[in-house]
Amino acid sequence: MECIYKHKWDSWDEVIERDASIYDIDPASVNIFLQAAKKVGRVPELDSIPITAFLKTLNLMENEKPKRGAIALFGKNPNRFYDNIMVKLTRLGTDYYDFKFQEIVEGNIIQLLKVIPELLNRDFFTKPVDFGNLEHVEKGEYPAGAIHEMLLNAIIHRDYMGGPTEIMVYDDCFSILNAGILPLELTIKSLGEQHPSNPRSPLIADVCHKGGFIDASGGGMLKIFNLTNAAGLPEPVIKVAHGEFMVRLCKSVE
Repeated sequence: MECIYKHKWDSWDEVIERDASIYDIDPASVNIFLQAAKKVGRVPELDSIPITAFLKTLNLMENEKPKRGAIALFGKNPNRFYDNIMVKLTRLGTDYYDFKFQEIVEGNIIQLLKVIPELLNRDFFTKPVDFGNLEHVEKGEYPAGAIHEMLLNAIIHRDYMGGPTEIMVYDDCFSILNAGILPLELTIKSLGEQHPSNPRSPLIADVCHKGGFIDASGGGMLKIFNLTNAAGLPEPVIKVAHGEFMVRLCKSVE
């Protein structure tokens, strides 16, 4: 599988995927994006243009070849190119050794952001979370907005050269782990404050911003802190070790 680097400073998502073509793009995923983008009005009207023009408008195609970002966001089968674009969900009991069951979900970013919340509510959470109302905060329960932001951060800002995203649901805790470490200018402490946005995959982040999935302000983690505080939950636990980034919410102090 051959890819084209234009410059040594290209990010992972900017690289042209030479083995891919427009036929590797999933029209249904493009349509989901377009419907979401309409609601926020951050992109011009794109409904009537071909998928090739759509990708070029979003800077996801060059020399008639999709970039890695296009495959990760909208690919029919992104795992044909990158075997780590998946999410592992594990249900545990009281601790890591109390294993219940596991599911693995493969798909592009747009699909994962749609499917994972539905799967969590159907099979993993004892009490479903209302992802249709992200601003609702229920005392003592995981805030939908916080879980939503954790999922966005883990899938969009992960290191796509590392391992898959992992979600672990315990009886009283919920954690997401993804490949990647903090940029040098950020610390764990600064994540609980307003901070600059410096995405690892700028093309993927830009497209997700235009689709209304994320904000461009770097305030996702701050929102998680604020929502958990409003729900009366302990402060989120953040750990960075061994090239991985982990955020955990708990219903009681660990």
